[in-house]
Amino acid sequence: MGGVSIRAAFKFGFNAFFKKFLFLLGAAIVAFFVWLAGMALGVLVAMPFFIPVSKFITKIKNVFVEFMSIKGPAVTAQAGEKLKMLFEKLGAVFADIYATYPTVLFLAVLGALVFFFTLMYISIMISMGWMKISLDIHDKGSSEILSLFTRPIIVFRSIAISILSLFILGLPFVIAAFMLKVSTALGVILMAIAFFLDFYFGLKMAFSFYFLVDKKVGALQAIKSSFAVKNGPINVLLLVLLMMVVGGVAGFGLALVLSLLRLVVLVPIFNMLLQFMLSAISFLAFTYLYRGLTSK
Repeated sequence: MGGVSIRAAFKFGFNAFFKKFLFLLGAAIVAFFVWLAGMALGVLVAMPFFIPVSKFITKIKNVFVEFMSIKGPAVTAQAGEKLKMLFEKLGAVFADIYATYPTVLFLAVLGALVFFFTLMYISIMISMGWMKISLDIHDKGSSEILSLFTRPIIVFRSIAISILSLFILGLPFVIAAFMLKVSTALGVILMAIAFFLDFYFGLKMAFSFYFLVDKKVGALQAIKSSFAVKNGPINVLLLVLLMMVVGGVAGFGLALVLSLLRLVVLVPIFNMLLQFMLSAISFLAFTYLYRGLTSK
């Protein structure tokens, strides 16, 4: 597999962003409204599950009103007592719901899961769409808005990768936590090793989603292919660090200039534009890195 320089990756991302600025801005606006529509859809789909529990909303509201009316220091033992009281009273309300209507609480939890899954599906679809757009711009010099709408099979495979990643990254910590009960010293050592392994495995799996979108392979094959990329972790790490430095310097410089011009009120707007720029450049730069490291 070939090599690639981090400087070249960033330069490509930077130049491609400004060359395709209007298209990328349009895609970002469409993605934002699609996400809002997804949230609205999630609410509509989940709402029927919450109708039976609506009669208990007043009780829950009264608990929070009582909690907010209690005056006292924000960060003291007294604050801890306030939180304890809040959780106890909320627990009593939910226990009342369960005792009165056992299926109501189940439906509320199911509704929350439906809302979460709908929003997660839309978010993953858009993220995979940005990868497809970045690949198109790198390979063909152009893309289309419809690329944002990733096929369902790709989205579900992305969810499978996320679940597998959680298992792979979580297993070392589970083993370390178990060993803490056996031996504190050994558990601490294993916990440190677990942090290192998670960091390393996270870098090794960085291109899994790119293989999924680009090669249309299954979740396991995408992870295996990402692990097989030579020099992947060090290049990914260097590019991430570079983007963090650029983002930090740009953010600080922007805030300083606007402060000197007494335009502090515009900081949130310009920060939003800066985040959009950094996100787009990151996608494009990582795409360049992916292509460079996986080209034969």
